[in-house]
Amino acid sequence: MITQDKGQLEESSKTEKLRVILKSIFQEVLEEYQEELCEDLKTSIKKEMDYQFRMQEDHLMELVKEEPVKEEEPERRDLLRRKYTLFS
Repeated sequence: MITQDKGQLEESSKTEKLRVILKSIFQEVLEEYQEELCEDLKTSIKKEMDYQFRMQEDHLMELVKEEPVKEEEPERRDLLRRKYTLFS
């Protein structure tokens, strides 16, 4: 029974040492590449936001095109475009 407890302690100690080593390695890697990872993340987010804005604007422009315009309201389409365009 004592040998089994000793074996479990040794195994637990090895596991803890491995955990500490892996934690140290991950911390070093993250510190080393933190700036690069942040830049990559910023770039990805920016691209996705640009895409989403373009899709939304395209969708709104389609709605504007489909909206009927009466002859007595010649400026209505332009007003609608300005209203639904995000960055006009």
